Amino acid sequence: PAITGLTNQTVVAGTATVLSPIVTGTPPPNLQWRSNSIPIIGQTNSSLTLNNVQFSQNNTVYSLCASNYVGAVTNNMTLTVIVTPGISGLNNQAVSTGSSVTVSATISGVPTPTTRWQRGGTDVLDGATGNGSTISGSATGTLVINNAQPGDTGTYSLISSNSAGIVTDSMTLTVSSGNFAPVIIGPADQ
Repeated sequence: PAITGLTNQTVVAGTATVLSPIVTGTPPPNLQWRSNSIPIIGQTNSSLTLNNVQFSQNNTVYSLCASNYVGAVTNNMTLTVIVTPGISGLNNQAVSTGSSVTVSATISGVPTPTTRWQRGGTDVLDGATGNGSTISGSATGTLVINNAQPGDTGTYSLISSNSAGIVTDSMTLTVSSGNFAPVIIGPADQ
């Protein structure tokens, strides 16, 4: 028997993939798929469908064994699973002028996502804003605005991306020089 076309694959978590090598041999060989050297019960066809792939399957070695009375051959491939970024923990904030504001999010994903903050669709940059405040953390999950001013009011969006995809989450910051209405942060739906 001979097996060709079984190659390593990278798959986004939650999707499906089909392993379909070409198997030849005379007489037609018996087939058995294995996962990390353990036979997969009932998987004796030339293709193997992996539905709803999960990150727990990352680096799993899938093997196809083909045998007939002339001989046996095994071909392997390694499955790499990547995970679309996720963002959680952003909440709207209302603060008084001169406050120090910390907007912090939890970011997940494999490979580790890159991040950037935007305000009103424009990238936020570290440093002085020109209105008396300073910003740091514009390329991290935690944005800090020191000496916040009314001009810092707006919608801030965190964009996180990796080879599996891109995701955006937003929060609204209100900076007021006087009294302002109370704001309730959380609880969030779960």
